[in-house]
Amino acid sequence: TTGEVRSDGLYGSPMAFTATGEGRPASQLVMSSGHNQSARVGTTLLNPFVVRVLDTNDQPVAGVPVRFEVISVGGSVSNAGPILTDSNGEAATDFTVGDNPGENVVHALADGLAGSPVVFVATALPPPTDMVFTPIHDSYVRSNRENTEYGDKTVLYLANASSVYQSLLKFSVAGLPGPVLTAKIRLVVADPGDEGGQIYLVSNNFEG
Repeated sequence: TTGEVRSDGLYGSPMAFTATGEGRPASQLVMSSGHNQSARVGTTLLNPFVVRVLDTNDQPVAGVPVRFEVISVGGSVSNAGPILTDSNGEAATDFTVGDNPGENVVHALADGLAGSPVVFVATALPPPTDMVFTPIHDSYVRSNRENTEYGDKTVLYLANASSVYQSLLKFSVAGLPGPVLTAKIRLVVADPGDEGGQIYLVSNNFEG
């Protein structure tokens, strides 16, 4: 706080002053961010576990030691501490989930503070699974025969001397154990040529 004292006719008037109040002591430990994330087994979460130390006026307190302890069997923290809170009252650590699928638990602790321990939970997802899908429908269209249907053909074409083809494949990918990380299409070429094709994901729905 800054201010001044003024008295007309007196030497040295006005007189400026600055008063600095001392912060209140640390009172509580609260969760800031990072709870309830998931990652593939053995990998690090996208965001760190972050806690904040507050005083009785809910203002951040710097310089308070915080520890992070792994409670579950799997997983590890990048820094177990003690970690001193920063100017925002925060302490953070990265977490790598365990090698087995399931729930991982980490406690953040600050001695003598209400709310300690703060409990973080992360889920270790199973490793990617390779799955093979065959098309449920296929067809193609020709540039010089736009109104002809070829859904009953047993082969697909890319091009020949007289026209350009667009081949269509439709897959059903129901029952996946998790999000798709990568996908590959394997084609067996019966009549190879010098020009390759391009593969696009399309939204059009069709039945061959």
